[in-house]
Amino acid sequence: MNTNQTQPVFERHIKLETSFNTRDAGGYVTHDGRRVRHGVLFRSDGLHRLSPAARERLLGLGLRTMIDLRTFGEIDEHPNPFASSPHTQYKHLPIFEQYEHGLPPSLEIMYERMFARKHAIRKVFAALAQPNAFPTLVHCVAGKDRTGVVIALLHSLCGVPDEHIAADYALTQQLLMPLVQRLKAKGVEDGLDPDHYDKLLKADPVPFMAAFSAARHHHGGTEAYLASTGITATELDGIKHQLLEA
Repeated sequence: MNTNQTQPVFERHIKLETSFNTRDAGGYVTHDGRRVRHGVLFRSDGLHRLSPAARERLLGLGLRTMIDLRTFGEIDEHPNPFASSPHTQYKHLPIFEQYEHGLPPSLEIMYERMFARKHAIRKVFAALAQPNAFPTLVHCVAGKDRTGVVIALLHSLCGVPDEHIAADYALTQQLLMPLVQRLKAKGVEDGLDPDHYDKLLKADPVPFMAAFSAARHHHGGTEAYLASTGITATELDGIKHQLLEA
């Protein structure tokens, strides 16, 4: 990979004691030679474990918007510490309101279901299209799947090549091992098939990009897919304006 296209993980990663996958999603060069701005788009795993000092460090990034993609049940179990913060606008915009019973049969099918949640995607992008929405942090539980879908759509909208979208997704595999062990243990407690659940917890870019490519191909591209959710061209242009360097 061309190292001019992306930062190594240690530069991108924002180290927090109890959050493992918090990082800057900027810095990627687009097809037309522009660059996604640093310090405007962040992605993360769950924030409920953060210490007061870690919360202050996140707020120090200048976050104007915090988008929480978790289900209602996940929020009930672990409330977001920024939900009532006067310093950032918190938006609960779940990709799934609640999970279906049981695990999906594969990662690719799981991602296909996420891209099919067009009304949820529309709400997220409508929030991002608001004036001065950025800097924004997008997160779910692991910062891998639901967050990965939103970040990939934003990168693709800006013109980031697929190889770098896949690489950004795959960084999760390096960062998330401590949390994966916790999630696997909880899955066993909940009676989930440990081997199958282990496969679903991997940040494998192959099934992710297969589902992403299929969603775009079906609609004729990223902007056409997003337009099919109800987002307007003007809103998409506003998002790109906020994300891309001049």
